[in-house]
Parts: sequence; structure tokens; C-alpha cells
Amino acid sequence: KYEVEYYKKIMDLCNQLNLSENVIIKSKITNMMPYYKNARMLVSTSLGEGLPLSLIEGLYYETPIIASNVSGNKDVVNSKCAILHDNSLNELIYSIKFLLSNDSFDYRNKLVAIGKKKLNEQFSTNLFRRKYMELYNNLLFKGKL
Repeated sequence: KYEVEYYKKIMDLCNQLNLSENVIIKSKITNMMPYYKNARMLVSTSLGEGLPLSLIEGLYYETPIIASNVSGNKDVVNSKCAILHDNSLNELIYSIKFLLSNDSFDYRNKLVAIGKKKLNEQFSTNLFRRKYMELYNNLLFKGKL
């Protein structure tokens, strides 16, 4: 019930702002890949995050990122691979307009390339596998397992 009410509220707001043709609200999506691959950018305006999987996915699918400069987000991206903002509406609008402009093509490619490198350095399967093996070996040889 809450989801239906929230959906109606968001759609009413989109209609008031004449955005209904540009905003698509989906229910549960099991495969996000086509959305990331076709997105011109990923925008996260969170006031706080744990480990933001959406930003990791954005890096993986090479989607330029605009994210709020809050803990959690800063654990995944930095100003070299994303545009970070302090939740200022004007700053956010400027960043979105900039990434949508033709002038940002080289900058977008730079963000994506650095983001892909950061992803591979911090979040690769091989890295996690190696760290887990180190943890298990340390526990095993210290008699903890």
C-alpha cells in the first residue's frame, strides 16, 4: 500500500513539473544491466550510505556518476572518477547539465576510465578472493578455526 501511495505522489510531482515524459518508475527490476548501459549518468543524492552497491554497479557498467559527498559514497568513488557534490541543488543541477552537454565528452570518458581502474583495484573478484584466503589462512594457522 505504501509503495502505491508513494508512486502516486511521485507521479503527481512529475506531472506538476512537466517531467512525466522523462521519468519512468519501474517496479522490481531483476536485471539492471540494460539501464546502466543506456544511462547517460547515475545520480545519487543520498544523505548517507553504507556501501552503495549502485555506485559500484555504475563503475562496472561504465556509467558516469554524480554522487553526494557523504561517507559510503566516498568509500567507492572520489573526485577523480565521479562528480561529488555537497547536496546543493544548484551544484547538482550544474553537474547534471554539464554531463549532458557536448563539452563534457572527454571528461565523461576520463571519469569512466578512472572509475573502471578504481573498481578493479578495490572491488574485483580476485581481490576479494585473495583477502578471504588471507583471512582464512590467518585464522586457520592461529588455531581460530
